[in-house]
Amino acid sequence: MISNDVQNKLVDNYISYTSHVCTNNKVSHSYLIELNDCEKDFHYVISFVKMILFSCTYRDIDSMDKLVVDLIDHNNYPDFRIIEPDGSYIKKNQLIDLQNDFSNKSLFDNKRIYVIKYADRLNLSASNTILKFLEEPAPDIVAILVTENRFKIIETIQSRCQILSLKNDNICFDESIPSELVNIFISPVLFFKKYNYFLNNYFSDKETVRNYFSSIENFFIAFVEFKMFNNYFEIFSSYDILNLTDIDFVIKIITSIESEFLKLDYNVNLKLWLDNFFSILLIGG
Repeated sequence: MISNDVQNKLVDNYISYTSHVCTNNKVSHSYLIELNDCEKDFHYVISFVKMILFSCTYRDIDSMDKLVVDLIDHNNYPDFRIIEPDGSYIKKNQLIDLQNDFSNKSLFDNKRIYVIKYADRLNLSASNTILKFLEEPAPDIVAILVTENRFKIIETIQSRCQILSLKNDNICFDESIPSELVNIFISPVLFFKKYNYFLNNYFSDKETVRNYFSSIENFFIAFVEFKMFNNYFEIFSSYDILNLTDIDFVIKIITSIESEFLKLDYNVNLKLWLDNFFSILLIGG
């Protein structure tokens, strides 16, 4: 178990990251937030909801209108819903009701947010229903799935969510990711310099691309979370280039994967999709 000091740094990084995406209008369409305790730590999720709705930082929450805060805290805000298990499971009809509620326009011309608490308790039909909702996200709807163990959630749902973890007993990425693959996200020009090599060895088909990009996204999310953790920074020692990387650019990589990944299935030409993706990183690097 990681010490309280490291847990506090996890919380600090979570607050810093969520404040950054909200104030810079980089909110993703879906998040999977992993907590140590869904009841005790749920206030972190509610704070994130407030920050999204009002494009504010964590520090600004206390200055918000008290009536609005009270509505959100009690799940009575019109554009905010919390879904919890009905008995042992979250059921399909609960999500269908949610979709029907969110089919109407926002009352406040703002984002609409739904939170699925204990998302690992989605039954099979509910998982398939929410998966369809995540695959075709409306631009003004944000999904937040909350769990105490994200590995209990099916991989197809995980892959469509940006993962934020406040768990203090694991580091959430595949440590076998080749450093040369990480490096082309940090320095996209390397992708074009060895274009055929990367196409043949890592990006030969869409399924392989999905797997590598999902692993890379989780890697960079973990890096953001552990950027300031001196006791654990050696985990990234084989990826030396990360020591020189601007954290804002790392966040850009994460958000670029998130936004461009949705276009992969609709792009017939895989090479063209890859060219476009790394060009976006190259321009922003």
